[in-house]
Amino acid sequence: MVTTLDPLVEAPKSTARAEAADYYALADSEVLLGTDLQLRKLGGKIGLIMAVYAEDEEDIAADGELAREALDRVQEYFGDTPFATYTVQLELLRPIAGHDYNFSQEHIDSGTFSLSADRAITVKSSSKQRETNLFNYAHHMAHSWIPKRAYGVGYRPFTWEMAPVIDTIWFNEGFARYAALEALVAGMPAADGRAFRDDQLSGFHGIIDSAPPFLRHMPMVVLSREASFLYSSDFRTGMNVFARGALMAAEMDEHIRLKTRDKKSLRDGLRALLSWSARNQKPFQIEDMPTLLSKATGVNVRDTLDRWMAPQP
Repeated sequence: MVTTLDPLVEAPKSTARAEAADYYALADSEVLLGTDLQLRKLGGKIGLIMAVYAEDEEDIAADGELAREALDRVQEYFGDTPFATYTVQLELLRPIAGHDYNFSQEHIDSGTFSLSADRAITVKSSSKQRETNLFNYAHHMAHSWIPKRAYGVGYRPFTWEMAPVIDTIWFNEGFARYAALEALVAGMPAADGRAFRDDQLSGFHGIIDSAPPFLRHMPMVVLSREASFLYSSDFRTGMNVFARGALMAAEMDEHIRLKTRDKKSLRDGLRALLSWSARNQKPFQIEDMPTLLSKATGVNVRDTLDRWMAPQP
């Protein structure tokens, strides 16, 4: 038995006990059990536990190396260590008709990665497959900072009895996706990093370019509110809200780097936003976000925010 509130590789076999700081931490935690659960621990600034249930061939050591690299890069990007251990709860399942696979879910200090068995890492896995899994880990690990610790209106606080209506899914998903991208690029050789970044940004542009007009013409807040209910059930909303958010983040980053001659970047702004959120323990207002980023970078990004918040041509 393993609880992500206090994950132990030498897991108890009858009763597990742990305490949560508050109800949200309890509700967002995971409890895992079963004799087929495989556990591995990998050291680092933030400890990593791989909790794996695989219905087919899987190289846990190789997958663990990908997860370890992703967590190290993301931690280095944000710069702090807000939790001692991160748990990857990885399921690799033989597909059953009528079920969906390959959607992952973030938690405060863990992630649920429910994948089809063909996503398992083995000696036969291609470099592209490893890259896909690496980015999937990094993206959802980045959520432990954004939006779990820095978030906009609608994310927290919320009423447990009703689904939240969130104005800032473009930040939650898009900025976290861009942060994960930049975190991984920082650990690559320069040419490989440029190619990886260009490929990802091209994919975001492709999502927007191929979207139906009614989606492109939605203001960002309206699209975010629609995605609050339809993110995965009509993934056009999910893809467009994260693509527009990620491209906004990329444009802000490029503008900051240009104006400061690479002395500052969006990373400085996001670190400042995390510090502001920790001090104030409340959501930021969209209209205040450029000011918070500007104080940390010395660059005004309000025009970029306004352009991407508006309906797209």
